Amino acid sequence: MKESKTISKRILIGRIQRLVAKECLFYGDCSSRRITEITKQYFKQLKKDGFVVIHNGNKRTTKKASQSKNATRVNYHIERYQKLDN
Repeated sequence: MKESKTISKRILIGRIQRLVAKECLFYGDCSSRRITEITKQYFKQLKKDGFVVIHNGNKRTTKKASQSKNATRVNYHIERYQKLDN
């Protein structure tokens, strides 16, 4: 019988937010605009690589509302990483 090696092509939005937070700290720019740009680039590359991003929360939120929520969550992770460094 043939073994199937299925690799999960799903990624949670929280992982992307943590990666974006680390990049913002690296570049020293934690603005909402920068967070949105980096997040969009991650989404674009993940889509090219065949990954599916799993979003949490209400599906009825507008694009602008979800961008502000994303920036809030990324800022939370930035603060967490800054506390760990000190």
